[in-house]
Amino acid sequence: MAGLLTANILFRNGWNVKVYERSSGLDGRGAGIATHDELFNAMRLAGAKVDEMLGIQIKGRSVFGKNGEEICHYSYPQILTSWSLLYKRLLNIFPEKLYIKGKDVVDVRDDPIKPEIFFSDGSSDSADLIVGCDGYWSSIRSKCAPEAIPKYAGYVAWRGLIPENMVTQSFAKEFGPLHAFYLGDSHQFVHFAVAGSDDSIDIGARRFSFLWYVPFTNDELKDLLTGSDGVVYSNGIPPSKIQLKHIDKLKNDAKEILPQIFSNTVCKTDQPFVQPIYDLLSPRIAFQRVVLAGDAAFIARPHVGAGVAKAGGDAMELANCLEQSSNYTEALQNYQDRRSVFGNSIVKLGAKLGEYLTEPEIDTTRARQLSPERLIRSVAMPMHLIDEDELFDIFNI
Repeated sequence: MAGLLTANILFRNGWNVKVYERSSGLDGRGAGIATHDELFNAMRLAGAKVDEMLGIQIKGRSVFGKNGEEICHYSYPQILTSWSLLYKRLLNIFPEKLYIKGKDVVDVRDDPIKPEIFFSDGSSDSADLIVGCDGYWSSIRSKCAPEAIPKYAGYVAWRGLIPENMVTQSFAKEFGPLHAFYLGDSHQFVHFAVAGSDDSIDIGARRFSFLWYVPFTNDELKDLLTGSDGVVYSNGIPPSKIQLKHIDKLKNDAKEILPQIFSNTVCKTDQPFVQPIYDLLSPRIAFQRVVLAGDAAFIARPHVGAGVAKAGGDAMELANCLEQSSNYTEALQNYQDRRSVFGNSIVKLGAKLGEYLTEPEIDTTRARQLSPERLIRSVAMPMHLIDEDELFDIFNI
């Protein structure tokens, strides 16, 4: 997503752009994405359509108790879109011949005049500027800033979804317009509607999705990421390879821990998938002629719901810096200075919001620092308000 946002904006600004996509075929697995004004602004600059069909309009966020009762509500109109919807809108406006799939970067040479990238198939390419948008386990970051390694946060996010026809009409009517939460001492559950498998947002054709944060020790994580084929998928396990014992435990835990209104979604999910949670604070995101954007630059926990919006902000700022200065050194330094402030702040905010979910030491008690009311307000925070001062205000530190 970061790559397509950056590529489209730079292309419209007159740059000659190529996108090298590591995968031969991308699958967003129905992942829901909370939108922000920054994302809409980036999409408009990219030339993508922003309209009411972009996602599902929600009225706000509510916390529910164990018996399904609503504890509190925060009115916050927002559009929940899906990875697939955004990806297709951005892909369809980029020249097809300039989007090359199945090209895995294995090395990069950061030259002050003509940087070069090298692919696993033995080919290479050079450019005036290389933008690394290759996610959590960025190959380009590992070459330019090997000291910047994602740090496991101590818990994972289980995800899954079911078609709307698997819930009652009354359930769909109540929970379709809500970002719903259930908060425990050692976990956090989020429930929301997303577009259907055909990207439809029509009532009856949508899907209901869950995101459940659960603590996992390092040893438990290794077992979780060990596939049914015996392979350890350290950088993320394909859903089809997850051992059945983990899925059985997930569903049994759902029956015991969650309100029934939410456990039904978990138990009816055919193929849940899992996302280990990481933090990444990068000391540098700009080099001689190589720059990082999106999750390759900073990784913030999903609590802030800002991954794609941050990628849009990175893309806009990079284009702006390159427009303001024809000197690459100056332009990239400006990008580094401006986006590092935001990147550091959003990573710290995500870490604070999820701090209580980390597996505690022996005899240590978890405790949320925020009340349910403040928590759902904080995770809905507009991007332009996220800075160090805001962090101190939220957590009174």
